[in-house]
Amino acid sequence: LSKSEALFRGLFDNMTSGSGIYEVINDGSKGSDYIIRGFNRKSLELEGNWINNSESSNIFKEIEEIPNGRLIMLGTNNTEISGARNTSFENLIIKYGSVLLKTDENTIEGYLELDGILQLNGKKMIINRSAEGISYISGFILSENLPDEGLGELQIAVSSDANEYIIPFGSSLNENDLQVRFITSEISSFSDGTVTFATYPTNTDNSPFPENAFEFYNFSGDFAIDRFWKIAADFQTNPEFSLELSYSDDNFENNRFQEDKLQLIRYNEPEAIWNDIVFDTEIDIINNTALTENIAGTEFYQYWCLAEVEQKIDELLIPNGITPNNDGLNDQWIIDDLPENTHVIIYNRWGDKVYESDNYQNDWGAEEQLSGAFYYIITLPDGVRYTGDLNIMK
Repeated sequence: LSKSEALFRGLFDNMTSGSGIYEVINDGSKGSDYIIRGFNRKSLELEGNWINNSESSNIFKEIEEIPNGRLIMLGTNNTEISGARNTSFENLIIKYGSVLLKTDENTIEGYLELDGILQLNGKKMIINRSAEGISYISGFILSENLPDEGLGELQIAVSSDANEYIIPFGSSLNENDLQVRFITSEISSFSDGTVTFATYPTNTDNSPFPENAFEFYNFSGDFAIDRFWKIAADFQTNPEFSLELSYSDDNFENNRFQEDKLQLIRYNEPEAIWNDIVFDTEIDIINNTALTENIAGTEFYQYWCLAEVEQKIDELLIPNGITPNNDGLNDQWIIDDLPENTHVIIYNRWGDKVYESDNYQNDWGAEEQLSGAFYYIITLPDGVRYTGDLNIMK
């Protein structure tokens, strides 16, 4: 190139679309000896794997301020992005099939166009363009790795003006059935930054919980979606935002919540508690979406869930404490006028279930429990639910 670059580029510009021009290093005997300097017609189609075994992530040279080079991955079967190094792409287009990430922190300077499946595979993909960073046609981004495997994360740049960002996550059951919609507010004043997105399914007891997050304290996992979301902000000043989460029907197994009463909660890390604030949430039970608008930037923590945590106004006379010391007075938790077949669950302060009955008979005396704070959930036969605190003094 150094001797006849003008000549080569003149020929190159008149070749058919898909031609590449390379800088050859060493003796050219290995694929890593060829560094891509440009695409003719700005596109290069690839039917196999992308393997970067070079000494640099910056395979694509001379990237424009608005990148216009495109790598189109056309594999009809499973292909992968792998190698000894990650890669900084201009624009990445995934058509058909499925692409598996095997290297971490690959970057896209322009946009990701999705017409297939991108499996994050416990790795992070970084998009450095703002609101137009994802162009969605079909397919989905698969995040689903559990915390001990390393979350599959998508990090996007967020500009300081009001914008909408759509993350087409999917569960492999259906296209983009776990889509996240993140909207920054027009009235918010904040600097440019990034937001990292991930999601994963849980067991029916909501395990595993996110890293360094405690279990639910004053309500049962039976009343929460079997899924967590990570939405982590990196700004000097966090923006005010709205958030819409999509969930799938398989997140409901063995749960007791009423879907239309789900609300958005987040884990307050300094206070180590989930539902110190319960956000007003609009549930669309037809489309399985939950929308919360105008969340203050001061409430922008990274772990989120949907749960039914709103307490009912007591109509029963429910004692808030008992003194089980075998003196014959207040030794059992007795609730007057309790209907037959009333379901009762009691949890300790750490969220562990210590008692459950499908037909409570006013006979629980905190056997084998120490003095302390407990939490109850009472469900009447007609579905009416009561929740509250119960103090045990021995």
